[in-house]
Amino acid sequence: MNEELISKKELLKSTGISYGQLYRWKRKKLIPEEWFIKKSSYTGQETYFPKESILQRIETIMNLKDDISLDELAEMLSNKGLKRKIMREELLERGIVSEKILESYETMFRHQESYDFDRVVIISLFNDILNSNKISISETKGMINLINNTFDNITNDTRIIFIKSLGIGGWILTKDSEIIIDNSFEKVFDINISQFISNLKLKFD
Repeated sequence: MNEELISKKELLKSTGISYGQLYRWKRKKLIPEEWFIKKSSYTGQETYFPKESILQRIETIMNLKDDISLDELAEMLSNKGLKRKIMREELLERGIVSEKILESYETMFRHQESYDFDRVVIISLFNDILNSNKISISETKGMINLINNTFDNITNDTRIIFIKSLGIGGWILTKDSEIIIDNSFEKVFDINISQFISNLKLKFD
């Protein structure tokens, strides 16, 4: 279950950014250190990146860099949560979650008029997972329990994955980019939680 990699040369060519920009953004912590993956090649060593994550991150940086400072952008792109409470009504108005799915969540847990940001992350994940129509509400509850118990340990490489075989599914939380499982299991859902948090924060800008 490896995320496809892209070489530094291919990345610079496909995005049009310069070598200097790339490493300046790294120094400013806009791009995580761990995304710079060194691999041996016939020329010595070459740098690779997780393709989907880096392309999405660069697109976000390019779209926002002229509107806010790089320091502000780094804070926005970090996996640190927003410090304010978020009203239930605001979640609906901003399209973070549908009314029907929020009511389903509140049936399992409890109705609140406002939520901490870590709870909003879980609600938003709950919304996206159910909208995929691949995972049931009861199966999604396992994700909620897993994130609840590990939220403070989320890093830039943390992924949550749902696998299924013969009608039985389970959640995996991993900080390893390489996961090898039995071929009889199907990967149904796979997301980088840190990237998900960064994108979610942008919706409250």
